[in-house]
Amino acid sequence: MNLLMRDLMQSLQQDNTDVRNTIDVLHERGMPAADAEDRVAQALMACVWEVTEGLPDRSGEVLAGLRAGRSIDELFAPGRYKGENALDREH
Repeated sequence: MNLLMRDLMQSLQQDNTDVRNTIDVLHERGMPAADAEDRVAQALMACVWEVTEGLPDRSGEVLAGLRAGRSIDELFAPGRYKGENALDREH
């Protein structure tokens, strides 16, 4: 995660209980804290891409899905994001 994204995630953790709770839940399940932050950042960026494509904001639903144990692949259609901004499907 680059410095700008890391700063954004720190701000979101301070200001947004859904983001903070999601990171905490992933960490409590054994995911290293940095990986939990990356997973949430990845999911939120995918939500931003959806909004830029005219789709509704699903960030609350997506964060709830992560807390419930769903993966990024389960929450977003495969192959939906292409090019240099593609989701990293390894996480």
